[in-house]
Amino acid sequence: MSTTKRTVLVTGISGFIASHVVLELLKKGYSVRGTVRASRMESIRATVCKKYPNLEVIPIEDVTKDDLSNALKGVDAVIHVPPMMPPTEENPDETIKSIKEATLNVLRQANKVGVNKVVITSSWAATVNPVADVSKAFTDITFTGADWGIVDETATFKTGEANPMVAYFASKVMEEKAAWDYAEKHPEIDLSTVIPTFVFGPFAPDFPPRSKEYLGSNTHVFGLLSSGGDLPMQMPPMFCDVRDVAKAHVAALLVDKKPGKRYLVNGGAFTWKEAVEHLTQAMPEIKPRLASTEKATPLPPTLCKIEVGPAEKDLGIKEWVGWRKTVEDTIKSLVEEEKKWQ
Repeated sequence: MSTTKRTVLVTGISGFIASHVVLELLKKGYSVRGTVRASRMESIRATVCKKYPNLEVIPIEDVTKDDLSNALKGVDAVIHVPPMMPPTEENPDETIKSIKEATLNVLRQANKVGVNKVVITSSWAATVNPVADVSKAFTDITFTGADWGIVDETATFKTGEANPMVAYFASKVMEEKAAWDYAEKHPEIDLSTVIPTFVFGPFAPDFPPRSKEYLGSNTHVFGLLSSGGDLPMQMPPMFCDVRDVAKAHVAALLVDKKPGKRYLVNGGAFTWKEAVEHLTQAMPEIKPRLASTEKATPLPPTLCKIEVGPAEKDLGIKEWVGWRKTVEDTIKSLVEEEKKWQ
């Protein structure tokens, strides 16, 4: 797919990943149409759209059910970045269903009007069993594009009532599987999925979070600024810089049609303890604000591998942003945004 006079629809452009995707598309010469909720329309038109004349925005309140025909009119491809809906203890099944239905609604409506080049953001969560397999992150295995989580809906909903994160992991499995099932039944669709590990990085210029309640995955990095408090809960330490994630989405538009284009993307691994130790040296001015490492929980000595070879080969990613730069840039971005919340 040539970039010349091509228009790409990006869903939810005020989101963390989607906003970086928009800027990467514009940098590569695409025109971009983005969906956004009506409450964000005026601020984005007054700032971002004035700065980037090749960006237009369309109001869409609920991508799970809204008519997307105006948004899809005249576009050549779609990049769907599903919303990071927070799992709720009360209705884990609703979390799962809404994320899946949003993706299917985009696919159905795009297919209906003949827009069949589609890239969807998935997650490493889609490669693991949400109830039991997260511990596999600490084993000597390699996750590849052939790996899928297995979801027993009844058991998952029950477990999700006690652990909302289980519901989120399950939603990513079911969402991506639903997308590939739909594509299999409609072979004219040229589908790619980008599957990042945990995504951190600076916020895209001109797309600030509304408040600290809207930091997404950067909430964990913000937790490093606890002024001597405990470290954030240590998750599996694999990560991918949001700028690499955005590049992968845009590069996927140019890959020829072939089966099973599932691209895992990962920039390495680090612990919160390592992050604090690095920031103490690299950014001494924030040392008083950093969390204490005294209670850091040691991780198991073995860590899984993420097979990024297909992404490097097909998407042309030759070098990944390292964790030290990601952490530094994220902290700098958070400190700047924090000033606006006070």
